Amino acid sequence: DSAPISGPFPPPSLQLKRKDGGKKINIICFGVGITNCLHIAKAELAQKDQPLVTMAYANRYREDAFFLDELQTLVETYPTRFQLIKIFSRESEIRPGERKGRMDNKQLIQDLFNLNIPSSRSNNNNNNNNNNNNNNNDNDNDNDNNNNDNNDNNNSDDNHKLNSNVNEIKHDDIRFLVVGTKPMMKSIWDILTKEFCYNETDHKLLNRQFWPR
Repeated sequence: DSAPISGPFPPPSLQLKRKDGGKKINIICFGVGITNCLHIAKAELAQKDQPLVTMAYANRYREDAFFLDELQTLVETYPTRFQLIKIFSRESEIRPGERKGRMDNKQLIQDLFNLNIPSSRSNNNNNNNNNNNNNNNDNDNDNDNNNNDNNDNNNSDDNHKLNSNVNEIKHDDIRFLVVGTKPMMKSIWDILTKEFCYNETDHKLLNRQFWPR
């Protein structure tokens, strides 16, 4: 049996249109969404203007990850332009190039993509910290120990040194691709918008995104 098909394919509701600009592409990929993310990462890296691409690939366990060989090929082909960090929420042992945690974490997102907190928000935080300094003196030693532990956990060879041009990239030059379920995508965009001032209208790489159903 066959059925006639009329109109463009893929249909307009499934077509993706890239937003102009973008010198730094940050991809947040959940689970089987890697199918779309891998295709888009390849397309971005093939562009003549050579954008920098960082991909955070999130799964519960290492065995849940797909296309690791193809991703490693991209790392080796574009060593100064492509960075892959694998995120596992339930693995007990973390290897180089991996991080443990959940992507709906402000600090993790900031670390992975080397994001700067906007100056206005940073100033507010500094004022709050100054008001609380007198109450925190007794906890200084404990905080120092915790900071050292966190630094040790973050030295997992997931360097953010794609190349020297990364320091010249401005806020308006950054684009994000978030692929996951609707709640996952909303959670990430809420953090990007509220904490780092990256709204969907200006910083979404594609005007239509897929998510696994």
